[in-house]
Amino acid sequence: MQEEEINILELFRILKKRRRIFLLICLPAVTISIIASLLMTKIYRASAVISYTAQDGSRKFGALSGLSNLLPSMDISMENSPGEIIKLLESRSLAEEVIKKRKLLPVFFDEKKTSFFFFQGPEPTMWDGIRFINNNLDIEYDKATDTIEISFDFKDPEIAVDVVNEYIESLNGRLKADTVSRAQNVKKSLERHLENVEDVFLREKIYKMIVSQIENIALAESNKYINLKVLDPPKVPDKKIKPKRKLIVSITFLASILLSIFIILFLEYLVISKKETKRPTREYHQN
Repeated sequence: MQEEEINILELFRILKKRRRIFLLICLPAVTISIIASLLMTKIYRASAVISYTAQDGSRKFGALSGLSNLLPSMDISMENSPGEIIKLLESRSLAEEVIKKRKLLPVFFDEKKTSFFFFQGPEPTMWDGIRFINNNLDIEYDKATDTIEISFDFKDPEIAVDVVNEYIESLNGRLKADTVSRAQNVKKSLERHLENVEDVFLREKIYKMIVSQIENIALAESNKYINLKVLDPPKVPDKKIKPKRKLIVSITFLASILLSIFIILFLEYLVISKKETKRPTREYHQN
């Protein structure tokens, strides 16, 4: 225990003796980190929470499931699952659609169009835009509440909101088109089977299902959202999420202290090693 106390005291003595190294390393490092963090571009995050439920669609096609027992050759489409909705949100095709609708390529890459010795840099491609969106878009699914959160990070908070809004609108457009297409396919399938059915009860049931699909098509085309609810629409954020200046400066300060301690101990090791190598030669000359 006493030896440990002596070693600790010796360590503090060494650090105190070479305290100038702390100033030479820590002070410039912290200063540079403060300046760098102030020069970093502010990034804002816009987010929205939506829910997708296929309950209505399940009820619409539920009666067809029973009818398919009588008409086994009829193709009955099912609604999308939440997992498929998430895959659609993360798809390249939807990202490309959003970029084209909002004309986002020049918005995303305005700072990259710089010339070097009068030579213009390459124009950004659609793949560049898709990769940019993939790096800044976040899709999270909460199983407990059955909700999906869509968030996008960008230097302009209003553009971030526009991207999230466009994702919701494009997703809704895909769902509408898909719902109409499914209903039309079922309607056509029912009409084909109706030609070969002679049973009066079955024909009446098929007629009702055809009318139901016509109503589904009209409902999907007239409603703003289909099986989609915007629980929390995106709002222009008032605070940045990056850069986290306090965290950057704190990490830099701690790293510079550790580096200073390492350099001090290394220098002390060199001094001790030098003394140890000189000691035998001095004793030899005295003898």
